[in-house]
Amino acid sequence: MSNTTTVVNIPLNEILFDDDLNEGRGKIAPIYVAQLMNDIQEHGLIQPVILSNLTLNEQAETGKVYRLVAGYRRGYSFMFLGKPTIPAII
Repeated sequence: MSNTTTVVNIPLNEILFDDDLNEGRGKIAPIYVAQLMNDIQEHGLIQPVILSNLTLNEQAETGKVYRLVAGYRRGYSFMFLGKPTIPAII
């Protein structure tokens, strides 16, 4: 058994940003990701986001494939930077 974690680049438009799952923080305003955006532009993304697969019913309802589980500020940073994909662990 291998303990290898695979990081893949996932299109942001396939990810559901479910603000209700964001540790009770709710929707994140751009001001709260400004510093992280600068860090990502300077150093790149250090830690990938964590995603889970949506069920087929959820996919049909949302038009998305994955749900963002961890890394909301990182996800929003990539979105605000206009990046098409984000490194992720599923």
